[in-house]
Amino acid sequence: MTPIELLDAVLFEMAMNPGLMSPDASDGEIGKVMTEEYPEIKHDRIYSDINRILNKLRNEGYIDSHLRPFDKKEGVRQIAHYFITFDGELFNSKGGYKAKELNTSIALKKTQSDVEEQQRLSALSVSHANRLNRLTGTLAVGTIALAVLEVLKLFLNHYSSEYGSFWVALVLFLFGIIAGIIIYMLTLEGLSRKRKD
Repeated sequence: MTPIELLDAVLFEMAMNPGLMSPDASDGEIGKVMTEEYPEIKHDRIYSDINRILNKLRNEGYIDSHLRPFDKKEGVRQIAHYFITFDGELFNSKGGYKAKELNTSIALKKTQSDVEEQQRLSALSVSHANRLNRLTGTLAVGTIALAVLEVLKLFLNHYSSEYGSFWVALVLFLFGIIAGIIIYMLTLEGLSRKRKD
């Protein structure tokens, strides 16, 4: 048996075994019941571990103890007798240490899952922010290009009669080539950033 199984077994027997539910039981009585109820526990092991198990259960408030006199030929000495507390009965009814360990494991996995989800959302948020920045930049360049085009059209309409339609067409053609190069470069930059993401 694992230490957790031993703790649960002792607590269970103290809560459910009629022989240990009397007002109190000594460590020897508890050890005897444990070896009878759980044959897989070695006799030597339970008697070497019982005091540590009882101390842990008492320190955590699941059992309590008091000293009672024990007659022996050499005289009277005091022996600790143990009884389960209400907290111990409640803890045992909820599954004991095994359930506590399982709940801790589940909480740890949930926390890990929450952290991973938060990291995923953070990375997604950064990706969307980068994409939004690129779109805003493209929109700004397009707006500037449109404003320049409108000013150029106004200028050319005003001076076309003076300089002739050939020169107006030539200036519009050159402006179109420059705008095309700018849009092409922005598209290449956007594609290269997208590959990096």
